[in-house]
Amino acid sequence: TICTDPKIKKEFEDLIAVYNREKEIIFIYRVEVAYKIQQNWEFPEQLADGSSYFQTMLVFKVMPNGEIKDLFFSGKSGISIFDKSAFQAIMKANPVDPHPKSVSVPYIQMGLRFTPEGME
Repeated sequence: TICTDPKIKKEFEDLIAVYNREKEIIFIYRVEVAYKIQQNWEFPEQLADGSSYFQTMLVFKVMPNGEIKDLFFSGKSGISIFDKSAFQAIMKANPVDPHPKSVSVPYIQMGLRFTPEGME
């Protein structure tokens, strides 16, 4: 059955609004964390002349205090110097800024893809 009580309906709509706002804040926070990591990433010069496409993907958690934990590769390029440079960029950025105060989740999971063209 559908609830027709206006008070309950309003409470439910308010909860949805809070949830959606938190999702927006987390999205913006992820962009800020990725930007900080990108500032620490240096594409290995030895690979600058290569013409083939490759990528490495890393996944990690950002704790409320900004600490990066549980960092692991979800896909490697097969080029150790490239993979290592991506891993080091994340570790150099650690810790990042703490979560915004309005975020209530215990951690924010992130995944980043590093390619010769940049980071996504």
